[in-house]
Amino acid sequence: MRLLLLVFSAFLIGGTGGIVATSWACVRLLGRDIHAEALAGTTKTVSLLKFIRSVNSDQAVASLEQDLDSHLLILGLELREKPLSGWDPGHLRILKKAKDYRTQFPRTNALRRTFEAAVEAAPGSVARAEMAKNYAKADAEMQAVLTEMFRLLDAQAPR
Repeated sequence: MRLLLLVFSAFLIGGTGGIVATSWACVRLLGRDIHAEALAGTTKTVSLLKFIRSVNSDQAVASLEQDLDSHLLILGLELREKPLSGWDPGHLRILKKAKDYRTQFPRTNALRRTFEAAVEAAPGSVARAEMAKNYAKADAEMQAVLTEMFRLLDAQAPR
C-alpha cells in the first residue's frame, strides 16, 4: 500500500509539473506573455533606476537603462500592431511612467561606449566598419520606436 501511494504521488507530482512546464512553454512559444513580461520589467526597471540614481551608481544605471530600452522596444514594436486604444489603462500608466523617466533621463551613450569597446576588439577594419554600421542602424531603429511610442502616449487622451 505504501509503495502504491508513493507511485501515485510521484505520478501526480510529475504529471502536474509536466502540465505546468508544457503550458509555460506553449505560452512562451506563442508569445502571449512577452507583453506582460515587458510591462513587469518596465515597472521594475523604472523603480530600480530611480533608486540607484539616488545613490549615483553609474554602471548599474547604464545596465538597467539598457534593460528598460529593451522592454520599451518590445512594447513599442507591439504598438505598431495594436493601437493604444486597445491597451489596458494600467499598462498605459506603466508606459507613461517609463516615458516620464526617459524624459527626465534621456538615453545616454553608455550602450554606445560598450559597443565601441566591442568594435575596437574586433579584428580587421572591415569587421569594425560593419559592426559600427549595424550598431548605428539598430540604435536609430530603437530611437525611432521609442520616439513614436512616446508621441502616441502624449496624444492619448487621459483616462
